[in-house]
Amino acid sequence: MISPTNISSPKRRNFDAGECKTRIAEGGRRITECREKKRRLPHVDAEGRSACDDAEDSFADAEEAEQKLRVCLTAIEECISSASAEIEQLRQNGDFVERGRSSLHNPEPKAELSDAERRIRVQYNEVVGLRTRMEEIVLRIREVLSEPTPRWPLGKPKKHSRFGPICPPTSPSPAFPPAIPPGGPHPGWNGPDNSTLVFSPRLPGEIASLASEKGGSDASNP
Repeated sequence: MISPTNISSPKRRNFDAGECKTRIAEGGRRITECREKKRRLPHVDAEGRSACDDAEDSFADAEEAEQKLRVCLTAIEECISSASAEIEQLRQNGDFVERGRSSLHNPEPKAELSDAERRIRVQYNEVVGLRTRMEEIVLRIREVLSEPTPRWPLGKPKKHSRFGPICPPTSPSPAFPPAIPPGGPHPGWNGPDNSTLVFSPRLPGEIASLASEKGGSDASNP
């Protein structure tokens, strides 16, 4: 007896419910990420000038997030295609089992076919529900991609910072203070709060006195 599962048919991508669920979750994350990156885009003029020091990085990040969302969209559409093929296969299997059950008069094999038909129906409904969720996330992704988005005025933006943009701009971090040179700080010293620090060098007599006091303290506290 020929079953519908071994009838010759064009090759198709195997349906993977776990992958489809993963893609749906990823789509939700990519939507949130893309919208957030777009929301944080700073205002720039035609020359790329902005109050944000990392404006170009922000535009590069937004374009990267948009590209990742497009890649995710393609993956979900492929999952929808495989789900549709799976739904059609399950429908054919269900029809095949139903015809076989209807032609039988022996109650035992007929009951077995009824159980098989119910299992197919459960699988069918699960895949249909999964495809509906994927179609919904696709609509949301397309909505985000169709939203008006400011573009970097000087062509394709490039990333300049390894750590990503920080907007609005913050005051530049102070330079790491240089080591105190022998004899005290030089005039260009930019360490923390010079007014409260005493950098005058110790005289040899003071150093000897401190060493003597330290030695006495150690002796009294064994």
